[in-house]
Amino acid sequence: IKKRSRGGKGRPIGAAARFIEVLELAETVAATSSTVLISGESGTGKEVVARYIHQLSERSEGAFLSINCGALPESLLESELFGHVKGSFTGAVKDRDGLLVAAAGGTFFLDEIGEMSPSTQVKLLRAIQEREVIPVGSTKAVPVDVRIIAATNRDLEEEISRGAFRSDLYYRLNVIQLHLPPLRERSEDVPLLARHFLARLEDGNGQPLELASCVVTQSGTTLEVRVPEGHGADYILKVAVDAGLQVRHLAPLVQTLERAFLRTLEAAGQAAPEG
Repeated sequence: IKKRSRGGKGRPIGAAARFIEVLELAETVAATSSTVLISGESGTGKEVVARYIHQLSERSEGAFLSINCGALPESLLESELFGHVKGSFTGAVKDRDGLLVAAAGGTFFLDEIGEMSPSTQVKLLRAIQEREVIPVGSTKAVPVDVRIIAATNRDLEEEISRGAFRSDLYYRLNVIQLHLPPLRERSEDVPLLARHFLARLEDGNGQPLELASCVVTQSGTTLEVRVPEGHGADYILKVAVDAGLQVRHLAPLVQTLERAFLRTLEAAGQAAPEG
């Protein structure tokens, strides 16, 4: 099995009514300059929707840059966001623009915004309000021209009530809110997504893999994939996952199917296809 080339970028995959509603709202707000807050559980495709908004916007020719606010310590996050000047900390051997400046003319995606510390929230709020940033170690403001899209898997209103998130930043980010439903609430989209990821694979003879069946229940999901003839017979590979299936799990599922296919060939005493 080998990967096929990806097709052109387009509308995120899904046919569930709730998901279509989100996409239609995303398509409407893309033409505006409004800040967008995307909420939803981890793995629901928040960055995919953020990229879709960028692609439809007037800023589509500009960069789409992103950062996970929960993946970096506070000091490093501020340097990545706002930049720094030479000598501002150990290892700062030269001036460096932050991502908010680097994304000029484009879109900047702040993932897991609810993980940001209160002190960094203050600086981000200022950047949004004043359209400028002050690099770490500097006193000189640098203008920024970027659209902000933020995402969270937390209930930010609850975070505000317990003092963990600033209400003024929340209202600056929450100009337009999109809420993505989890995949378990859009089960009709599972086979569509599975076919999408399978379309990026083919067997050793250049034939695409096919989704033979997809059964979604409350207890889990079972996918069966047919490998076309070319090695003596069709193979049916079955993968079962629990009820916590998320969009982000489907690509690794394809890798699982790939490994299962190779094991099937080995068991049959046949050579694995090249690529």
